[in-house]
Parts: sequence; structure tokens; C-alpha cells
Amino acid sequence: MIASILPPLPPYEGLHPLVVHYPIALLMTVPVFVVLAAAWKKQTRPMLTAALVLCVLGVAAAFLATNTGEATEKFAKGIPGADKTLHEHEELAEFARNLFVGVALVLVVMTGAAWKLGERLPAWGRWVGVLVFMVVWGFGASVLANAAHLGGKLVHVHGVRAPMAVEAAP
Repeated sequence: MIASILPPLPPYEGLHPLVVHYPIALLMTVPVFVVLAAAWKKQTRPMLTAALVLCVLGVAAAFLATNTGEATEKFAKGIPGADKTLHEHEELAEFARNLFVGVALVLVVMTGAAWKLGERLPAWGRWVGVLVFMVVWGFGASVLANAAHLGGKLVHVHGVRAPMAVEAAP
């Protein structure tokens, strides 16, 4: 019964389309909790902690996505016009991943300050922290969005496809 519910897993080089959306979703959600942390004084600590957990999970997923992307890139080789897009996509994806490691570090500092200072953290300090975070996050998010756009271009314009799992015959 369960075997018919779960889809077959593709080979490792076919996992990229499955995992690539997780870092995007997780990392794009992080600022919601950072803004809530600044706006909701009594919940600053848990909101920043939630943002940090989402960011760390997003960075971990980004490492998995770039790794599976490297395993999948051989399927783009030889497709006319795909080489340049593939190179740009790969470079931007790795750059975005590395930027979000920095974003996570900024969040570690912010979360640590919130836990140490607690209620003594003035409102202006929370909002300055949000502003600094949003500038750093915004740069990373724009790089990530551009990398995602190029990934979509590889699939929808150039026709690059990753291998899928083959279902076992009944």
C-alpha cells in the first residue's frame, strides 16, 4: 500500500529538481520572522530563533541543491545555447549559497544579542538590526532569485531535463 503512495526516487543526479525549491522557500521566508521579532517585542527571542532555524535549514538545503546541481549538469552539456546559461546559473547559485551563510551568521549575532539583552534591547536597536539584516538578506535574495531564474531558463528555454526514477514493472 505505502509503495503505491510514495513516488519512486530518482538517481542522485535526478534529485536536483526535487530539492532545489526548498532553499528558495525557506530562505525567502526568513525575513517575515525577523520583522515579527522587531515588531512583537515580547516575542523577539522566539521569532529570531525561528528565523535562524529557517535560515540554517535553508543554507543546508542550498548546499544539497548545489551539490545535486553539479551532479545534474552533465545533462546540459551539448544542448545548444545551454552552456553559458548553465555556467551563470551555477556561479550565481554557489554565490547565493555562500551569501546566505553570511546571512545566517548575521542572524546568529542578532539572536545572541536578543537572548543576552532580552527586554532591555531598545526598539530602535531592534529596527536597526532589522534594517542591517534586510540589506544583507536582500542582496542574497536577489542573487538567489536570479540563479533560480536561470535554472528555469535551462529547463523551459533550453530543455534541460534531469533523469527521473523508473517505476518497477508490476
